[in-house]
Amino acid sequence: MAAIHNEAYVFERDAPPNTRAAFSSPPRKTLLNPGVEFRRFITAENRRTGDKGNDIFIRPWSFSKEIFQRILAHSDPRGLGIGDVARIQLAVSKEFDARMEWICVIYLTQPIFGWWGKATRQLATRGANIYLGGGAEQVFLPNLAADPPATASRYARMRFFGCAPTTSEKCKQAQGLHI
Repeated sequence: MAAIHNEAYVFERDAPPNTRAAFSSPPRKTLLNPGVEFRRFITAENRRTGDKGNDIFIRPWSFSKEIFQRILAHSDPRGLGIGDVARIQLAVSKEFDARMEWICVIYLTQPIFGWWGKATRQLATRGANIYLGGGAEQVFLPNLAADPPATASRYARMRFFGCAPTTSEKCKQAQGLHI
């Protein structure tokens, strides 16, 4: 019987220190079945602004549809866009993801192991004394793709890619968004 992807991965040994520090407590290793969906915010490459962009499958961070719905629900009352609320709740610095204006929905094509846990608070920028709160559940899915420009891999495929509303007015229009 073939090994399940990431079965031999030992989070405490194999994950880089900054990855281990991204969780408020040790994450739970979980077997995830084919068809399970996850969401990811990314910044698209933009030569005009100098944004380098994020690779869809190389970066190992994702979250569930339920977390996306919570982010969406909190975006309008605070006057913040969806990406702003996600940045705060998932504790994603601008150094890691500059704009977070695009959202991807991916689904698994094979069983894999991932690690679930709550995002710990992070400094908003290096040397600052302002923190991004964290607290949202995130999943760490290492080794989904070996090729940086990949939009699919042996283990996952992209189901949706679209712009996430960035203003509170656009968030009002997106309340019925079911991605």
